Amino acid sequence: MPSTDSISEWDDPLEELCGLALMMQGEEAACRLLRTAAKLAEHAAYEIARAEQAKDVSRIILIAAELERIAQARE
Repeated sequence: MPSTDSISEWDDPLEELCGLALMMQGEEAACRLLRTAAKLAEHAAYEIARAEQAKDVSRIILIAAELERIAQARE
């Protein structure tokens, strides 16, 4: 993975997102990161559900909801 000083080196937008996320610091950043992780996990669950009938979908959605609750509690 390229250094965070040269984000433009990344070809994959998700790698760029991860690099930006890793540069964030502080309590407010932690809450924003938790909310973003929840959104991404929920989207992944829906994509899995579209592709197949996976038993893990409900578990992923519950994890996303828990991440959202943690973020709310920390605000």
